[in-house]
Amino acid sequence: MFRKEPEVREVVREDVLAASATKTEGPEYSTRSVSYVGPTMYLCGEIAADEGLVIEGTVKGVIRHNKKTLTVGKQGRVEAEVYAKVVDVRGRVDGAIHGEEIVHLYSTAIVTGTIHCTRIVVDDGAEFNGTLDMSGKAVKSGKAKLAIADTDERIAKVAG
Repeated sequence: MFRKEPEVREVVREDVLAASATKTEGPEYSTRSVSYVGPTMYLCGEIAADEGLVIEGTVKGVIRHNKKTLTVGKQGRVEAEVYAKVVDVRGRVDGAIHGEEIVHLYSTAIVTGTIHCTRIVVDDGAEFNGTLDMSGKAVKSGKAKLAIADTDERIAKVAG
């Protein structure tokens, strides 16, 4: 009966900019672009991207992610040939990983296959069953950070 009309205030761009400039609390949000494959998603085929990619679902096929970081989350399952600048694995990968800069296997990672990279980090608890190629031949660029002794010295150390 005695309804009061709500007050309508026009918000102008200057008000929004002034409010955001005075705000000092809260998290800083990244402006970088990241794609996300959720835990209920299943992708089969070839994925190519030039932005960050986080996989929490299942991906089968080929992933060409040459310019950014590819992250396989704890729930992520990848059965693919993976090409990326940086590869962070927290979930499961079956296949070949080609890391242009570095491959990082976190403690929850389970990897079966071949890893081609110039640098690798393996956290305590990570599972890796396969071969490791740090020669840099199968990686896009870079030199191996592993000093390799000649074959006779390696055999002598193992045997002795």
